[in-house]
Amino acid sequence: MARQRDLYKVLGVSPKATQQEIRNAYKRESLKSHPDRVPADSPERPARTRRFQEINDAYYTLSDISRRRDYDATRLADGVDEEYDIPQGGAGGFPWSDFGFGSATDREQRASEQFGSVFEEMLREEGLASEDTDADGRTQTRPTSRFWSIVGGISGGALGFIIGNAPGALAGAVAGNRLGAVRDAKGKSVYEVFLELPQTDRARLLMSMWVIVSWFLGYFKSTIIFATVFLTMLLRHQSPAITSPLHRMRPSPPESDHFRRLVALEWLLKVSLSSPRSSHQVHKQDLLIVFGIMAEGASVYPSLPNRPLQGTICLFDVDNTLSLPRRGATPEMLELLSRLRQKCAIGYVGGSDFAKQQEQLGSATTNVTSLFDFCFPENGLTAFRLGQPLAGTSFIEWIGEERYQELVNFCLKYIADLKIPKKRGTFIEFRNGMINVSPIGRNASFDERNEFQAYDDVHHIRRDLVEALKKKFPDWGLTYSIGGQISFDVFPTGWDKTYCLKHVAAEKEMSGVEYKTIHFFGDKCFEGGNDYEIYSDSRTIGHAVQNPDDTMKLLKELFEL
Repeated sequence: MARQRDLYKVLGVSPKATQQEIRNAYKRESLKSHPDRVPADSPERPARTRRFQEINDAYYTLSDISRRRDYDATRLADGVDEEYDIPQGGAGGFPWSDFGFGSATDREQRASEQFGSVFEEMLREEGLASEDTDADGRTQTRPTSRFWSIVGGISGGALGFIIGNAPGALAGAVAGNRLGAVRDAKGKSVYEVFLELPQTDRARLLMSMWVIVSWFLGYFKSTIIFATVFLTMLLRHQSPAITSPLHRMRPSPPESDHFRRLVALEWLLKVSLSSPRSSHQVHKQDLLIVFGIMAEGASVYPSLPNRPLQGTICLFDVDNTLSLPRRGATPEMLELLSRLRQKCAIGYVGGSDFAKQQEQLGSATTNVTSLFDFCFPENGLTAFRLGQPLAGTSFIEWIGEERYQELVNFCLKYIADLKIPKKRGTFIEFRNGMINVSPIGRNASFDERNEFQAYDDVHHIRRDLVEALKKKFPDWGLTYSIGGQISFDVFPTGWDKTYCLKHVAAEKEMSGVEYKTIHFFGDKCFEGGNDYEIYSDSRTIGHAVQNPDDTMKLLKELFEL
C-alpha cells in the first residue's frame, strides 16, 4: 500500500506545530502558489494548480484536531512518502480530505470549512469582521460596519463613475459608504436583515433589482455586465446551509464549479468592456449570455419538501415546448421557469441525449441540471435529480447485438432507396435507451429541417417507414414514436416518456415528497407522437402546446406567474 505524503512538509511546518502556526503557514503557502497569480496560458499554471490543491488538502486535514489525530496515527504506523503524488479518489487510494465520502455536498462543505477560518481570521485582523454567538450558542463571524462601508463605497463609486464619470464616482462612493453602514433598530446591517428574509422573497427581490437596474441603465453595456456579475455572485450563495455571510468571500478551489463560474464571469466582463463595439449599444447575444449566467445565479430555491406546491411537479418536452427545435431557450422562458421553480418542482423529459439538451437549455457556463430539479434525457433512461445522475438503462443490452444490427440494416437499406429532395448524414443515431432514425439525416441545417418537415407533412415519409418497421418486426416489442421535425425514436415498449414517471414516483422514498399532481407540457400529443403516452397517461395532467410562447402563456395562467 502506498504511503501517505507528509502533510506537515507540504505546509512547511513541524509535526509539533500549533494550530495557529498551521493556519499561518496555510495563508502563506496558498497565497504564494495560487494559480491565478500567473496568466491562464502560463506553462506554470498546471504545476501551481496541483500545488494549490495539495496545500488545500493538507490544511483540511491538519486544521481539524480530530482529523489531524487520525492522520498522525496513520503517519506513525505507515510512514510518509516524499514523492507521493496528490491523492485522488477511486482505486488505489483516496485523499485524506475526502475520507471516503465523495459526494458533491461533502466536497462543497469541505471547501467551505477549508477556506472559512483562515480568511475570516484575516478579515478580523483588519477590523473587517467580528465574532458573536447566535441563539443556539454557535459562534458566527459577521462583517463589521467598516467592512460594509468599504464595500458600499466601492460599489457606489463604480456605479457613480459609469453614470456620471468622476463627479458621479465621488457622490456614489460617499452614498455607498454611508448606506453600507446603515443598521436597523436592533443593530443589524441591511444585508443581515436581507439574509433573514425567506428564500422566495430574497430571490424575487434580487431579480426585481436586476430588472430595474438593467432597464434604467439599458444604454450602458458595461453597467449591465457589472450589475449582472454582482447579483449573480450574490444570488449563488444564498443557501440556508450558509451561516456566515463571509462565505461569499471565500475563494473556491480551482476544480470547483464556483471557481469555474467566477472565471467565466471574469472573462465575460473583460470581453464586454474591451469590445471595440460602442459601449452604449447592448447586443442581443451579450444579453443572452448574461441572462444564461443570471438564470443559474438565480437558483435560490426552497428544498423540494418546502416548495409551496409540495406535491406538484411540472414536466416539459423540449422541442417546440421550451425552445424552438434545435434552438436555445429564450431568456424569457428561463426566467419564467425560475419563477415557477419557486412554487413547485420542475423537470424536462426529452427523447434526445443529454448533450443536445445541454445545447438547447444550458450554456457554456451553465449546466442544464442546475436549471431543473429533474432532467430526463432519452425519456428518463438517463436521469438526473438535483444535479446528480440516477441509474440508467441500456437499449443495446435489452435488444442484443444481433437484433440491433438487423434493425439498423433494415432502416439504412430503406433510406438508401428513398427518393426525397435532400439527404445529409447521420441517418441512425445510437443513444443509451433507444435509436433515432432520420430519413434526411440529423446533420441537416435548420432551413433543411423546416423543408423536410413541410415535405413530410404531405408525403408522410416517417409514417411510412414506421409502418414498414412494424410489419418487418411485429413481435420484437418495439415502439416507434415520431417527434421533432426530421426523425422518430425506436425503443422497447414501455420505454416511452412515461418511463420518467418511475423516477418521479421514487421521490417519495428519497425525500418524502409524493407528487400527486403531475403536469406535462408537450407539442406532439397526438397518437403516434412522442408525447402521446405521457400526455394521455392517467397519472398526468396533459397540456398540448404549439410552441414556447404557448407554453409560457399557459404557465402564467395556471400558476399566476
